Amino acid sequence: MKQKQKVKVIAKKETHYPAYYLGLVLAGVLLLEGLMLGATSPEAWQQGLQVLDMSDAVSIVVVDIGLMVSPMMEQVSYVNDFYQAAATEMILLIDFSDHDFMAGPRLVMDAYDMASVEVANMIDFTAQAEYWPQVAGASLQR
Repeated sequence: MKQKQKVKVIAKKETHYPAYYLGLVLAGVLLLEGLMLGATSPEAWQQGLQVLDMSDAVSIVVVDIGLMVSPMMEQVSYVNDFYQAAATEMILLIDFSDHDFMAGPRLVMDAYDMASVEVANMIDFTAQAEYWPQVAGASLQR
């Protein structure tokens, strides 16, 4: 009979450094960073601020985003107007105070006719198709 051989796995022993080593390294990095920041001249700081200045581009981007979102907001207002009109017409549908029972079906058919025209006008984007907005100065035109 053969005996099974055990394979010994030699694990590396973790070394635990004292905490003050981390403190010394952190203090050294902070001193080096302080020296580097303190050694720069005011002219270099001004030049760096001019490179990173985005104040002109922010106003352009805000205007471009407003122009890009305005057709969608217009469509949302059309949907809101449609639902307002539908709620107003629904009052006429459920009011049977005059006891004309054929008025209900006639109003329903008229409401469907008006709704189909309103929905067709609501999803018609032909007016907006000729305008392509620009975002951050880049044209989105196809």
